[in-house]
Amino acid sequence: MSDYLKLTFEVPHQSLTPARAREAVQTLLGDDASIAMIRDAILLTSELVSNALVHAPGACVLEARFERDRSWLRVDVADSSARPPHPQEEPTVARAGGHGLRLVDEVAHRWGWSPRSFGKVVWFEILGAASSHA
Repeated sequence: MSDYLKLTFEVPHQSLTPARAREAVQTLLGDDASIAMIRDAILLTSELVSNALVHAPGACVLEARFERDRSWLRVDVADSSARPPHPQEEPTVARAGGHGLRLVDEVAHRWGWSPRSFGKVVWFEILGAASSHA
């Protein structure tokens, strides 16, 4: 049977929210994940939470699941906006935003989104060093 850890919490619409979300995911992974996996997880978590705060009113809900045996992590961020996420076609260095989902697309093994009755959830999955990249 796989060792499975989960965390769920509502993250308020505040400037410190991405930092708190990063901390929570890093704590969930603990010493059981590689440094590379932890680095990628906190980067992508920060991107999804930041996007939710910029594009949706109110708080968002973060749910993370970590399966130690497979070194697999999935992070879901639910928000109140029904607007589908999409990477910017041509982000530029001069533009402050628009790079987040392209980064998620580059770093995550898989990512996606699905509509909810009130808004949407955007998610990513990453695999640690013990698994091969999909």
